[in-house]
Amino acid sequence: QYVQVGYLPWGVDVTQDGQFVYTANRDGTVSKISTATNTVVATVNLGGMPVGVATTPDNQKVFVGNLNNNNVAVISIPTNQVLATVPLGYAYYPKVTPDGRWVYVTRSVTPGLVSVLDAQTHAVVANIPVTYAAAGISFVPYTPPSQPTATTLTSSANPAVTGHTVLFTATVTSGTTPVTVGSLTFRLGGTACADAPT
Repeated sequence: QYVQVGYLPWGVDVTQDGQFVYTANRDGTVSKISTATNTVVATVNLGGMPVGVATTPDNQKVFVGNLNNNNVAVISIPTNQVLATVPLGYAYYPKVTPDGRWVYVTRSVTPGLVSVLDAQTHAVVANIPVTYAAAGISFVPYTPPSQPTATTLTSSANPAVTGHTVLFTATVTSGTTPVTVGSLTFRLGGTACADAPT
């Protein structure tokens, strides 16, 4: 099946929830396609020459490099309205970081340049020089290395008396830093305690 979008699509991205596909079209438009119906449900006219689209992980924004207009357009996914245009010469192929915090935009200039935008404020926060004109960017998946932990257990009564309620508190640290995420299971004789929070 084919979906008719604007002239000569030059960049495509899918929203994290899989509901929409966006294409940047060289006729100055951005097409929004519903994956449920395979039809264009909105067309946003930006003018210029859109090159590359990137959706945010929260399914709220689309960043569009607009080469001829020398800017990056920010489109609202829910409303299809242009939220902002960020002045940026020769903007090419934006890419949003996996955490949704930053937008990297390659620039078709010589020597090359990659600009970093704050995804919330849309401000340019850094410019990274590269050897040649940049025409795309990607990210290497990163998993922080696991760190050893230590657990200490304290009780509200020591010694405890049979039949009385005793509150046990576990404190988990990694080095000297408290660990505040994750889960901990209390066990009595190998059996998880049903009334203990995890």
